[in-house]
Amino acid sequence: MPSSLPSRFLALTLVLVMAAPPAASAAETITLRSGATLHGVASMDGDIVVVTIGESEVRVPLELIASIATAPPAAAAHRAAVGRSVADPAARATELLLVALEGKLHDPGSGSSLGLLTEAHQLSPADPRIAYWYASELLDRGHGRAASDVLEKSREAIADAYPALSRTLSERVERRLSFEELPAALVERVDAINAAAPTPRPDAARETPMHAYFRVVDQSGKPLGRDGFRVSVSGSDEVLEEFPHGYYLFRYNRGSGSRPYPCKLSLQGADLKPGEHEFFADPWSVKDAGTFTAARFTAEDRRELSVRVTDAQGRPVAGASVSARRLNVSSADSQQQVTNDDGAATLKVYPGAYSVQATGSGFRPGNQQVEVSAGRAATATIKLHQAITALLRIDWRNQATDDNPGAVSGQEEVVLDEGAQPRVPPHLQWIGLTQVDDKLALTVGNRMYGYGRPGPSPTWIRVVPPADDAPDATPAERYQSIELEDIHSWQGKGRQPKSLSPRGYPNNALASYQVSPGDVLVGVTAWRDPTNGQFYERSFKAIVAESE
Repeated sequence: MPSSLPSRFLALTLVLVMAAPPAASAAETITLRSGATLHGVASMDGDIVVVTIGESEVRVPLELIASIATAPPAAAAHRAAVGRSVADPAARATELLLVALEGKLHDPGSGSSLGLLTEAHQLSPADPRIAYWYASELLDRGHGRAASDVLEKSREAIADAYPALSRTLSERVERRLSFEELPAALVERVDAINAAAPTPRPDAARETPMHAYFRVVDQSGKPLGRDGFRVSVSGSDEVLEEFPHGYYLFRYNRGSGSRPYPCKLSLQGADLKPGEHEFFADPWSVKDAGTFTAARFTAEDRRELSVRVTDAQGRPVAGASVSARRLNVSSADSQQQVTNDDGAATLKVYPGAYSVQATGSGFRPGNQQVEVSAGRAATATIKLHQAITALLRIDWRNQATDDNPGAVSGQEEVVLDEGAQPRVPPHLQWIGLTQVDDKLALTVGNRMYGYGRPGPSPTWIRVVPPADDAPDATPAERYQSIELEDIHSWQGKGRQPKSLSPRGYPNNALASYQVSPGDVLVGVTAWRDPTNGQFYERSFKAIVAESE
């Protein structure tokens, strides 16, 4: 039932109806579990007992019936009395109301009461009790217009019969009529969810389904597409369903024991002013969360963003492509400009935080974050570095750190093409080339999987200098002369390469060292196999060359 007050009135109505004088005995007496009785001829239709009372039929679920007893043969006078009793429409309507209300108490979700109340209202349309419960049941089953028609014909009588409930019924009708003006697909979807909700609600469900519907429009009332916002909540299995005219239904599962958290609707369209709205969802049924308004920027809101692009020496870069992407939005501003001979370009953007990117032929892309405020213009200076192309050749050998004599070795090549991050096979993720600003860098990982603790072997790397006995040997000849089995003999020799700024990897999982074409390097790293927990030592030699 919608509230505890109608439930109490339902029980009181049953008491009053049951206290009315019973109809005369018929062929059979059907006793309901509540103690009420029906007098008529009973027959079965599946699991439904059909009680024929004169010209009317009352359908009662079998589980609501306590017993069916055959009455002794009645005299003609008794039959005449029965005929007069069942022929009274008001009496039959009261019988139907009794069964309908009892059904709502025993099985609120079955829906069987609507048919009984429909027939009762047809037999006695002036009875305000029947009109009230008929209109209420129509609302429960999603028939707002029909409920409104019933209420309008009996409004004053219902107010006299149920003064405490008539206003609530009127408000429910108004809400339902307003709801039925929404898109038909949404109305059908919400009604289906509400109808499927268990009664009573489970107290200890592992997961509780939560639902809410809402509308999103801009300041002119124009519906907002789903790419203009996102909805998040502390839950699982989040789903956002879209309906016409800017309506949405959001559903998710709340874990057992978890308190209700607000859902957050964050605006993220490129032409939308930043904003956030909060709403709550209802368990099992669907909550109307209302309408949320998003404010769009106008052309007058745009501000100038002046960008200057230079090379590493501060000289202007002409012909560079400049674009700005607003942070934390779902779609980028499509504006793009090309720098003039002075390396300058001007973008017109909305207020907000931006990542400004510049690309130029022969240069590695550069970017800078800048905040554009509503009150003034903003500037950004982006320094581009010449793109580096290089090749890295590696010979490596894996050896378990225990007494296991087995070892695995291999040889690979990695190409850095104009500063772009190279694609390497999964087994070679531990070493590679990259460009850090205007410098060429060798990246070396201290573990192959995740952020596990380092192995027992120390990690080191050295640059191999020309040998005293072969000072004129080429880098390739020096590289070929090094045996992987003898890598440990180089520890502490040669030169330690310069370490570049940390790349943000926890526990030094990936270190960067400055290198140049012609450098020959040797080193040892350690890693742990997550499949068996075995520690391994990886010995390697590498040579850096200019790519052809």
